[in-house]
Amino acid sequence: HTCAIVAGAVTCWGDNELGESAVPAGLGSVTQVSAGLGHHTCALISGGTVTCWGDNSSGQAAPPAGLTGVTQVSSGLFHSCAMKSDGNLVCWGSSSNGQINIPPGLNLNVVLAQVIGFNSTAPSPAYTGTTYSAAAASTSGLTVTLTSLTPTVCSVTGGTTNFLTAGTCTIAANQAGDLGHLPAAQVTQSITVTVLQVTQTIAFTSSAPNPASVGSTYTLSATATSGLAVMFKSLTTSICTVTANKATFAAVGNCAVAADQAGDATHLPAPEKTQTFTVSAPLQQSQTITFRVAPPATANVGDKLEINATGGGSGNPVVLSSLTTANCTVRNNTVSFIHIGACTIAENQSGNTAYSAAQTKTATITLTWAFRGFLGDVDNPPNVNTATSGQSIPVKFKLGGNAGSNIYAAGSPYSTAASCTDWSVIGPPVAANTANGHDNKKEGDWNKDDNDDDVVYSYVWKTDDSWQKTCRIFTIVLLDGTTHTARFQFKK
Repeated sequence: HTCAIVAGAVTCWGDNELGESAVPAGLGSVTQVSAGLGHHTCALISGGTVTCWGDNSSGQAAPPAGLTGVTQVSSGLFHSCAMKSDGNLVCWGSSSNGQINIPPGLNLNVVLAQVIGFNSTAPSPAYTGTTYSAAAASTSGLTVTLTSLTPTVCSVTGGTTNFLTAGTCTIAANQAGDLGHLPAAQVTQSITVTVLQVTQTIAFTSSAPNPASVGSTYTLSATATSGLAVMFKSLTTSICTVTANKATFAAVGNCAVAADQAGDATHLPAPEKTQTFTVSAPLQQSQTITFRVAPPATANVGDKLEINATGGGSGNPVVLSSLTTANCTVRNNTVSFIHIGACTIAENQSGNTAYSAAQTKTATITLTWAFRGFLGDVDNPPNVNTATSGQSIPVKFKLGGNAGSNIYAAGSPYSTAASCTDWSVIGPPVAANTANGHDNKKEGDWNKDDNDDDVVYSYVWKTDDSWQKTCRIFTIVLLDGTTHTARFQFKK
């Protein structure tokens, strides 16, 4: 059979012929259990007492009265034994082979001596600011504790020794022993600690100006591995001078600056670090372009616009150009708008020896067709057109010039039901059916005084018989993104 302890409670399974797997109720908190080779089980109860159950034909399940102070129990075939905290053994049950006859003087609490020895080699000498991994071991195998006997010279944390000041560092190794071992005699390790000047290096942390120019300055910065302050100087005083950490450029040529650190009691002087760069003539001044009059946000195809701008001190002319030649062109200072979309114009001014080229100035104008309004019998809002439901209504308009035949956005034209009172939309868009399509052929002037060459566009809108006594809004959305509407009230 087999037994186990879970959270101080015993569970047994397997053969239970003589009750060896039947754990007694109220057993208490168990610290150890032993399933015997026969048919009995013994358990060590917290507090040092023993309880057994199962086969007791040879007294193997009957611990002696008053048995206390037990630290371990073991069940054999027809006997059991317990070890007490004082190292003595107590056995009970069958002694057919003398198995419960304990040899005279037998005690399991044997206390052994132990010896400590350092197994790390100390530095000779050691230097302030450095560390040493000390290690020692005992013949018992128990953990050795390391401490510093000279805490002003060195400190010990774990096995790491930190050398603080010059002098003699003494490290002590101790092992306090346990039930089976005597305390070890303390052993020490002494180390001479001296001050050593260590090397250091310098690195510039400021980037050299590129280019440097006469009359300008440069802020120097550098660090030393020692953490000590770095000093700066000029190696080419005719080209540049250095005050504190600021370099001033006085003439054209190669400027060389140096960074130095003289060292201290613990650091050697650092090798000098230099930085060299070219100093050129003074930098060109900047210049700015300004539009005299801000270009408009929108304009009509076919229009022209004169744009003027002022530039900077170079005196060079400001040149106007188009960055969107498909939509607008430039001649001299006049912009011609030729196609709907975005027209982007640019102003540039070149530089000279004293002035750099001006940053390009741009302006973007949105170009739309010049919608002239609805013509003929169709009035523009807020006027209301009266029509008969089911009739075909010619809707005519001008866009200024000839915009071509492809003028409508997708889904346009369309109409929507509207309130006859405030003309708010009360229904979804409905495609405006047409009887004969639309064209862009010249149809004559609606205003006899125009004398223009504008194309008249015509869209014949076939209304529905069911619209009688309702109001609708006829809507055209053009490819230029503009929307145009007319209001209709149907009589029947």
